[in-house]
Amino acid sequence: MRHAVAFFQRGNLVEAERLCRFVLSTHPNYFEALHLSGMVAARRGRFEEADQWLSEALKINPKSAEAHSNLGNVQRARSHPSQALESYQRALALKPAFVDALNNRGSALKDLGRFDEALASYDGALALKPDLATAHYNRGALLSALKRHEDALASYDRALALKRDFAEALNNRGAALSALKRDQEALASYDRALTLSPGERCCIRECTAATGERTQNSPSG
Repeated sequence: MRHAVAFFQRGNLVEAERLCRFVLSTHPNYFEALHLSGMVAARRGRFEEADQWLSEALKINPKSAEAHSNLGNVQRARSHPSQALESYQRALALKPAFVDALNNRGSALKDLGRFDEALASYDGALALKPDLATAHYNRGALLSALKRHEDALASYDRALALKRDFAEALNNRGAALSALKRDQEALASYDRALTLSPGERCCIRECTAATGERTQNSPSG
Protein backbone atom coordinates (compact mmCIF):
# COMPACT_ATOMS: atom_id res chain seq x y z
CA MET A 1 0.00 0.00 0.00
CA ARG A 2 2.92 2.36 0.46
CA HIS A 3 3.20 2.72 -3.33
CA ALA A 4 -0.50 3.58 -3.60
CA VAL A 5 -0.11 6.18 -0.83
CA ALA A 6 2.94 7.64 -2.57
CA PHE A 7 1.02 7.95 -5.85
CA PHE A 8 -1.87 9.63 -4.00
CA GLN A 9 0.45 12.11 -2.31
CA ARG A 10 2.02 12.98 -5.68
CA GLY A 11 -1.41 13.49 -7.23
CA ASN A 12 -1.33 10.41 -9.46
CA LEU A 13 -4.85 9.34 -8.60
CA VAL A 14 -5.19 6.87 -11.47
CA GLU A 15 -2.27 4.74 -10.26
CA ALA A 16 -3.30 5.07 -6.62
CA GLU A 17 -6.77 3.83 -7.50
CA ARG A 18 -5.44 1.01 -9.65
CA LEU A 19 -3.24 -0.28 -6.82
CA CYS A 20 -6.09 -0.06 -4.32
CA ARG A 21 -8.32 -2.12 -6.60
CA PHE A 22 -5.56 -4.68 -7.04
CA VAL A 23 -5.16 -5.07 -3.28
CA LEU A 24 -8.91 -5.25 -2.70
CA SER A 25 -9.33 -7.93 -5.37
CA THR A 26 -7.54 -10.37 -3.05
CA HIS A 27 -8.03 -8.67 0.35
CA PRO A 28 -11.52 -7.10 0.27
CA ASN A 29 -11.41 -6.14 3.95
CA TYR A 30 -8.06 -4.37 3.84
CA PHE A 31 -8.75 -1.18 5.80
CA GLU A 32 -5.96 0.94 4.30
CA ALA A 33 -7.05 0.12 0.73
CA LEU A 34 -10.70 0.87 1.49
CA HIS A 35 -9.78 4.13 3.21
CA LEU A 36 -7.47 5.27 0.42
CA SER A 37 -10.07 4.33 -2.20
CA GLY A 38 -12.42 6.72 -0.45
CA MET A 39 -9.80 9.44 -0.42
CA VAL A 40 -9.10 8.98 -4.13
CA ALA A 41 -12.81 9.06 -5.01
CA ALA A 42 -13.26 12.23 -2.94
CA ARG A 43 -10.28 13.90 -4.57
CA ARG A 44 -11.81 13.09 -7.96
CA GLY A 45 -15.16 14.56 -6.95
CA ARG A 46 -16.98 11.22 -6.74
CA PHE A 47 -18.42 11.92 -3.32
CA GLU A 48 -21.18 9.31 -3.19
CA GLU A 49 -18.65 6.61 -4.03
CA ALA A 50 -16.21 8.07 -1.50
CA ASP A 51 -18.91 7.87 1.17
CA GLN A 52 -19.39 4.18 0.41
CA TRP A 53 -15.67 3.35 0.53
CA LEU A 54 -15.11 5.21 3.78
CA SER A 55 -18.18 3.68 5.39
CA GLU A 56 -16.86 0.24 4.46
CA ALA A 57 -13.45 1.12 5.87
CA LEU A 58 -15.03 2.14 9.17
CA LYS A 59 -16.82 -1.19 9.43
CA ILE A 60 -13.36 -2.76 9.49
CA ASN A 61 -11.77 -0.19 11.81
CA PRO A 62 -14.31 1.98 13.61
CA LYS A 63 -11.57 3.44 15.79
CA SER A 64 -9.86 5.35 12.98
CA ALA A 65 -10.24 9.04 13.79
CA GLU A 66 -8.85 9.93 10.36
CA ALA A 67 -11.46 7.85 8.54
CA HIS A 68 -14.30 9.41 10.55
CA SER A 69 -12.96 12.88 9.78
CA ASN A 70 -12.54 12.13 6.08
CA LEU A 71 -16.07 10.73 5.97
CA GLY A 72 -17.24 13.99 7.55
CA ASN A 73 -15.50 15.94 4.79
CA VAL A 74 -17.28 13.86 2.16
CA GLN A 75 -20.65 14.21 3.87
CA ARG A 76 -20.21 17.96 4.04
CA ALA A 77 -19.29 18.02 0.33
CA ARG A 78 -22.56 16.17 -0.28
CA SER A 79 -24.45 18.88 1.66
CA HIS A 80 -25.16 16.67 4.66
CA PRO A 81 -23.86 18.88 7.50
CA SER A 82 -25.67 17.02 10.30
CA GLN A 83 -24.09 13.73 9.28
CA ALA A 84 -20.74 15.46 8.83
CA LEU A 85 -20.95 16.89 12.34
CA GLU A 86 -21.60 13.41 13.77
CA SER A 87 -18.53 12.08 11.94
CA TYR A 88 -16.32 14.89 13.23
CA GLN A 89 -17.61 14.30 16.75
CA ARG A 90 -16.69 10.62 16.47
CA ALA A 91 -13.23 11.57 15.23
CA LEU A 92 -12.73 13.95 18.14
CA ALA A 93 -13.98 11.41 20.67
CA LEU A 94 -11.17 9.17 19.48
CA LYS A 95 -8.58 11.94 19.07
CA PRO A 96 -9.50 15.11 21.01
CA ALA A 97 -6.55 17.15 19.70
CA PHE A 98 -7.36 16.41 16.03
CA VAL A 99 -6.86 19.86 14.54
CA ASP A 100 -8.34 19.20 11.10
CA ALA A 101 -11.46 17.66 12.63
CA LEU A 102 -11.89 20.69 14.92
CA ASN A 103 -11.51 23.07 11.98
CA ASN A 104 -13.90 21.13 9.75
CA ARG A 105 -16.37 20.62 12.59
CA GLY A 106 -16.52 24.41 12.80
CA SER A 107 -17.57 24.55 9.16
CA ALA A 108 -20.27 21.92 9.67
CA LEU A 109 -21.59 23.86 12.65
CA LYS A 110 -21.56 27.03 10.56
CA ASP A 111 -23.56 25.23 7.86
CA LEU A 112 -26.10 24.33 10.55
CA GLY A 113 -26.35 27.93 11.78
CA ARG A 114 -24.74 27.11 15.14
CA PHE A 115 -22.39 30.05 14.94
CA ASP A 116 -21.17 30.32 18.54
CA GLU A 117 -20.23 26.65 18.56
CA ALA A 118 -18.57 27.01 15.16
CA LEU A 119 -16.43 29.89 16.41
CA ALA A 120 -15.44 27.87 19.48
CA SER A 121 -14.42 24.96 17.25
CA TYR A 122 -12.26 27.18 15.04
CA ASP A 123 -10.71 28.71 18.16
CA GLY A 124 -10.01 25.23 19.50
CA ALA A 125 -8.19 24.30 16.29
CA LEU A 126 -6.15 27.51 16.44
CA ALA A 127 -5.27 26.99 20.10
CA LEU A 128 -3.61 23.74 19.04
CA LYS A 129 -2.18 25.01 15.74
CA PRO A 130 -1.96 28.82 15.58
CA ASP A 131 -0.37 28.71 12.12
CA LEU A 132 -3.30 26.95 10.41
CA ALA A 133 -4.19 29.48 7.72
CA THR A 134 -7.42 27.74 6.72
CA ALA A 135 -8.78 27.98 10.28
CA HIS A 136 -8.08 31.73 10.37
CA TYR A 137 -9.81 32.04 6.99
CA ASN A 138 -12.82 29.97 8.09
CA ARG A 139 -13.06 32.03 11.28
CA GLY A 140 -13.02 35.20 9.20
CA ALA A 141 -15.75 33.92 6.90
CA LEU A 142 -17.95 33.15 9.90
CA LEU A 143 -17.33 36.56 11.43
CA SER A 144 -18.14 38.19 8.09
CA ALA A 145 -21.45 36.30 8.01
CA LEU A 146 -22.13 37.68 11.49
CA LYS A 147 -21.26 41.19 10.21
CA ARG A 148 -18.34 41.45 12.64
CA HIS A 149 -16.24 42.94 9.90
CA GLU A 150 -13.35 44.30 11.99
CA ASP A 151 -12.85 40.91 13.62
CA ALA A 152 -13.21 39.18 10.26
CA LEU A 153 -10.56 41.45 8.77
CA ALA A 154 -8.15 40.55 11.57
CA SER A 155 -8.68 36.84 10.86
CA TYR A 156 -8.12 37.28 7.12
CA ASP A 157 -4.94 39.25 7.84
CA ARG A 158 -3.67 36.40 10.04
CA ALA A 159 -4.43 33.89 7.32
CA LEU A 160 -2.55 36.00 4.77
CA ALA A 161 0.43 36.46 7.07
CA LEU A 162 0.74 32.67 7.01
CA LYS A 163 -0.15 32.15 3.34
CA ARG A 164 0.50 35.22 1.22
CA ASP A 165 -0.99 33.73 -1.96
CA PHE A 166 -4.34 32.81 -0.33
CA ALA A 167 -6.62 34.23 -3.03
CA GLU A 168 -9.87 33.36 -1.25
CA ALA A 169 -8.72 35.17 1.88
CA LEU A 170 -7.77 38.22 -0.19
CA ASN A 171 -11.19 38.16 -1.85
CA ASN A 172 -13.07 37.93 1.45
CA ARG A 173 -10.75 40.52 2.98
CA GLY A 174 -11.87 42.86 0.20
CA ALA A 175 -15.49 42.25 1.16
CA ALA A 176 -14.76 43.03 4.82
CA LEU A 177 -12.93 46.22 3.90
CA SER A 178 -15.77 47.25 1.62
CA ALA A 179 -18.27 46.70 4.45
CA LEU A 180 -16.09 48.98 6.59
CA LYS A 181 -16.18 51.65 3.83
CA ARG A 182 -12.43 51.32 3.25
CA ASP A 183 -12.99 51.28 -0.46
CA GLN A 184 -9.50 51.82 -1.86
CA GLU A 185 -8.05 49.11 0.37
CA ALA A 186 -10.90 46.80 -0.62
CA LEU A 187 -10.20 47.34 -4.31
CA ALA A 188 -6.49 46.65 -3.79
CA SER A 189 -7.34 43.40 -2.00
CA TYR A 190 -9.66 42.30 -4.80
CA ASP A 191 -7.00 43.15 -7.38
CA ARG A 192 -4.42 41.03 -5.56
CA ALA A 193 -6.89 38.13 -5.42
CA LEU A 194 -7.55 38.38 -9.14
CA THR A 195 -3.83 38.55 -9.90
CA LEU A 196 -3.30 35.31 -8.01
CA SER A 197 -6.43 33.59 -9.28
CA PRO A 198 -7.96 35.22 -12.38
CA GLY A 199 -10.93 32.87 -12.21
CA GLU A 200 -11.74 33.72 -8.60
CA ARG A 201 -15.40 34.65 -8.12
CA CYS A 202 -14.85 38.12 -6.79
CA CYS A 203 -17.32 40.03 -4.65
CA ILE A 204 -17.16 43.05 -6.95
CA ARG A 205 -20.15 43.32 -9.27
CA GLU A 206 -19.42 46.77 -10.63
CA CYS A 207 -16.63 49.24 -10.20
CA THR A 208 -16.93 52.88 -11.22
CA ALA A 209 -13.48 54.34 -11.74
CA ALA A 210 -14.47 57.87 -10.87
CA THR A 211 -16.21 57.14 -7.58
CA GLY A 212 -15.03 53.69 -6.55
CA GLU A 213 -18.65 52.74 -5.84
CA ARG A 214 -19.65 49.10 -6.22
CA THR A 215 -22.10 46.49 -5.09
CA GLN A 216 -21.02 43.21 -3.60
CA ASN A 217 -22.13 39.72 -2.72
CA SER A 218 -22.01 38.35 0.78
CA PRO A 219 -18.58 36.97 1.69
CA SER A 220 -18.07 33.38 0.71
CA GLY A 221 -16.73 30.77 3.05
